Amino acid sequence: MKVILLILAAFFLVGIVRVGLFVLRIRKQMKQFTQNMRQQQQQDSGYGQSTTTHTQDGVTIIDRRDPDERNKKIFTKDEGEYVDYTET
Repeated sequence: MKVILLILAAFFLVGIVRVGLFVLRIRKQMKQFTQNMRQQQQQDSGYGQSTTTHTQDGVTIIDRRDPDERNKKIFTKDEGEYVDYTET
């Protein structure tokens, strides 16, 4: 009878350890998930990188691009902003 109780106690302890490890693994995964979500939200929102401009018409323009992308030239060197115009 003692042997059966010892075997049952051993199975019970192993079960408790397995459940504990399972809970710790789930907790670790949840923590990593929340950290990833926070990082993603910070990247999406620009996290202090946004520029707000108000026009005379009352339109608000919010630019969330990073400064390198924001200051990039639109035209290449061989393109100009002006077009030769001849009136016919």
